[in-house]
Amino acid sequence: MLLHLIRKLASLGSLQDILVRDLSYYAAAAFHAIHFLLATEKLHVLQAQLLGNLEVHSACRCIHVGMHGDDGNIILDRLADGALHIVLIRYPGKLSEDERMMAGGHSINDVDVKYGLSVMGTIHPKRILENNHCKEGDLLLLTKPLGVGIVMTASRMKAVSEEAFDQAVESMTTLNKYAAEIFKKYGIHACTDITGFGLLVHLGEMLGENFSAEVWTSQIPYIRACEDYVEEFYITAAGQRNRNHIGTQVAFENCSFAMEEILFDPQTSGGLLVAIPENEARKALKEIEALGLDCGIIGRVTEKKEKKIYVLKNKENAAVAAD
Repeated sequence: MLLHLIRKLASLGSLQDILVRDLSYYAAAAFHAIHFLLATEKLHVLQAQLLGNLEVHSACRCIHVGMHGDDGNIILDRLADGALHIVLIRYPGKLSEDERMMAGGHSINDVDVKYGLSVMGTIHPKRILENNHCKEGDLLLLTKPLGVGIVMTASRMKAVSEEAFDQAVESMTTLNKYAAEIFKKYGIHACTDITGFGLLVHLGEMLGENFSAEVWTSQIPYIRACEDYVEEFYITAAGQRNRNHIGTQVAFENCSFAMEEILFDPQTSGGLLVAIPENEARKALKEIEALGLDCGIIGRVTEKKEKKIYVLKNKENAAVAAD
């Protein structure tokens, strides 16, 4: 699994009528055996993660620069002949699926084998999907299941089931472009992708200082095996940092510890979270469901209350929680 994903560096600037968002990632992956190096799913996860940061803002015409690293002659002792060439030749998989262009690349000397991409896209200023323009009454729609961080922790402990692992890989390697294309047909008020900060931190950012939200745990899409893994404490340090960051702004009602951890769980190449008008939400959900991943309408934006987020079992509990 990728050992390091550095926090995204984002900048916005204008050039005539085009807004350019330059999202640069240098994600270092230490591979301890040749079969890891040849596991293209890992490369596809990284690619999907990077591309998702453009889809979330409706950006297009991506340009990528690839890089890899080695430490001179030592790499020849660690990698079978031609292995690096195979990876570099095969790695455009998700870039090709997303119809993106590879513009070049470079290599560096380092102890570990590295793979990364620098991503740049263009977008018209009037077509930006911002992450903090939700409105009271909007429904919250999530396009992918939560729990990949917990599943990968169980995998490192050699306790993961094949089914759960496959579900996590499928989610992480599914591009957000398909959901983003669907959302272009609707009046989306706010959109963000779920990353290492987890669902609740991203939702808190979307709400800003003007709104609160209900989250209905009965509607949360997640990898079901996560409940058992949390009971074995296969949880992440990043999840605990997320809890520490926003936990005091969240009120949990009849919520299990496992579900709390799922809501705080850091995601790699997570789905899109959108705030969409109620009269459009069901139709949009039906189209998103056709993409094949677990998804759902998970809550509602409300007027500002004492807490920023109220985690309830279902929406019927909302009135009780407000009293």
